[in-house]
Amino acid sequence: MLDDLRRKREERVKEFFEVQSQILQICIEFSGSTLPSGFACPQVDERDLTLKRLGELKCHLLELQKEKDTKLQKASANIKTINELCSILSLDFGKMLQEVHPSFADAGTIQLRSISNETLARLSGTIHSLKQEEAIRLQKGR
Repeated sequence: MLDDLRRKREERVKEFFEVQSQILQICIEFSGSTLPSGFACPQVDERDLTLKRLGELKCHLLELQKEKDTKLQKASANIKTINELCSILSLDFGKMLQEVHPSFADAGTIQLRSISNETLARLSGTIHSLKQEEAIRLQKGR
């Protein structure tokens, strides 16, 4: 019976750790940085392994995942627009994205992408600049 309780406790600690790790990963993406130096894995407070606390963490994770999905949709739409404008203007799409944020440097790698508010604003600013460039070129072409 004692072994069974230990096993259940270990499973609960593992579940807490997994949820907290996912929360941390999303928070890092929101911050716009890569893994911070001195990165430490989340510490599970083993004094409070209640289902209530686990439920609170899962609820928080769900909220963060919804926010992440919204930000990813915005970023994706902006990146698509930048790609289209770069094609029209014969500009280097990859270079343009890398100027927005280094995490966009190599689309072929699996790494965290920045979806911070600053990055989203920079994507919007890049679109604005490209549209201005397009308007200038159209006026000169007339």
